[in-house]
Amino acid sequence: MMDDEPLFSRAELCSLSNAPEDAAVFWIRQGLLLGSQRSVRAHLRFNRREVMLAALLNEMRRMGLNVAAMRAVTYRLRFAFDIYDQLPKVRFWMDMLDLAPADLGGRLDELQARWGLENSHIEQLRALHVMVPSGRSQDVWLAIDFYDPKGSLVIWVDHDGAWQLGNHVESVIDEGARSALVINTGRVLTLDWPQPKVGAT
Repeated sequence: MMDDEPLFSRAELCSLSNAPEDAAVFWIRQGLLLGSQRSVRAHLRFNRREVMLAALLNEMRRMGLNVAAMRAVTYRLRFAFDIYDQLPKVRFWMDMLDLAPADLGGRLDELQARWGLENSHIEQLRALHVMVPSGRSQDVWLAIDFYDPKGSLVIWVDHDGAWQLGNHVESVIDEGARSALVINTGRVLTLDWPQPKVGAT
């Protein structure tokens, strides 16, 4: 978390996300929302990502999903956030090379020769490949679409009973799921953020 990142109180989190106070308290106690403290006795403060997660949890609550489903969804999203946070250039590399991180394993030498990449770039790609296990490259796009919400978040249960996330309804069709929940992230995660205060001149 950046030192200059705006932080919000629990009351502000509830106001921005439209989440009821008792629900927010429950999610915090369950570890679904993570706050920070400036000192031991200070109240919890929440960054923008946690406020957006509260808005998402509130929509899931409204749709009737239980805490187990919420925990599975937030766990998957936090995995995606970790990758995105540690590799800020991930979108650049994936777009430029037109491949998924899981495809990088045996192709680094080929890519270096084809693109004339510097050793530092190859190290970034190698780190990306290590961090994103095979079959989990989609998580990067989950984070990107969360931070820039213009589409949808699709939630479904796979054949093994595990909760899954995707960006497109086609994901559900490909998995052969019987049904799914679709959240319009453009509506749910586009919040009315307060304008930064301008210092007196």
